[in-house]
Amino acid sequence: MAKARMLHKKISVSVQVNRLTLPARLLFTWMIPHADDEGKMKGDPEFIKATVVPMVKWSFKKILEYLEEIQDKRLIYYWQENGEWFIEFIKWNEHQVIRKDRFTPSDLPSYPKKNDNKKVDICQPTDNQEPTQANGIESNPREFNKSESNEIGNADKPYKGNGIVISPKDFKPSSEGEVAALSSII
Repeated sequence: MAKARMLHKKISVSVQVNRLTLPARLLFTWMIPHADDEGKMKGDPEFIKATVVPMVKWSFKKILEYLEEIQDKRLIYYWQENGEWFIEFIKWNEHQVIRKDRFTPSDLPSYPKKNDNKKVDICQPTDNQEPTQANGIESNPREFNKSESNEIGNADKPYKGNGIVISPKDFKPSSEGEVAALSSII
């Protein structure tokens, strides 16, 4: 398992994530670095408390409520198998790119019904498969590099805000990055 994970800046404008309560948002983002290379982790509230939020004064019941809220917003699969709870991040492969030479297959089970929604999920390669990038298929057609940040807006200047609060329902994207962020929640 990696020591760190990437957290894309478009998470802050994700309508899906912003519909979570603040504690559920915190739990969701803090779970990301604890997931294995396939975006899976154990999901027992006791395990989550001990590994993800050991210094936060949340009960196991509260953690369970937050996990169910995150699941209801279609950000994770959360299920029980053989008496154990598991979590799998739904859009893991869209946001986490792991080099083939550093990839470690998961020991945890995959969500059994994820292909029932008639959508093709992009999975990490097994030992006998090439990664999707090698086949010329990208899960995210437009990635932004630091060198492109000036095209998106001047990322080097701190945002000072204008005091206007916009409802996510009324938000109109004004750049490619904002369009990409909105389209990632569909």
